[in-house]
Amino acid sequence: MRADPAADDEALVAVLFSRLFSAQTAPALLTAWLLHLLAGHPREQQRLREEARTVLGPAGTPPTVDPARLVATQHALRETLRLYPPAWLLDRTIQSPTTLGGRDLDPGTEGRVVTYLIHRDPAHHPDPDVFAPARWADPQPDLHRGAYLPFGTGGRYCRGALWVTTIAALTSAALLRRHDFRHTPGTRVCPAFGAHLEPTGLRLDTHCASPG
Repeated sequence: MRADPAADDEALVAVLFSRLFSAQTAPALLTAWLLHLLAGHPREQQRLREEARTVLGPAGTPPTVDPARLVATQHALRETLRLYPPAWLLDRTIQSPTTLGGRDLDPGTEGRVVTYLIHRDPAHHPDPDVFAPARWADPQPDLHRGAYLPFGTGGRYCRGALWVTTIAALTSAALLRRHDFRHTPGTRVCPAFGAHLEPTGLRLDTHCASPG
């Protein structure tokens, strides 16, 4: 039996569309969540602004800038991913006999990993609801490998993770270098738990940042 070429083409287009959409959505949401958090933490915002001006220089974003040089920005993004992980819910199928929480699970059992809750477990992250980028300034050798999963893990780890963080780092640095972000009065932000974790209700006022 021969496969339908048209059906194959449609499947390919669907996959490509999905990848393109995800490639733009994830960095945009990460940047939005970061700006939301920084709007509520002006000192941290100023620290990132000073770093952006040092790394990017007065002319804007150099075409060859290394995102790794944006150290404080990377820490802030990592903390943002902890609080608002893009992969906030992971569907998994048990592959081998497993005991979890005192319950025996057979192969084929469907399970869900709620990354959003794991990232806010005080057993792994002290003061879990506090935005504290400094927690990532030093290595954390004792942090359980399953305690931080913003892009999943194992064979289904998101291949676009580096792309997402790179674009978000460069975009946020370029924005913060010149602009100051504050919440519009009356703003109330709530996470919308859908296919992505979206900051519903987010409104920001933008002002020209004072020269540094």
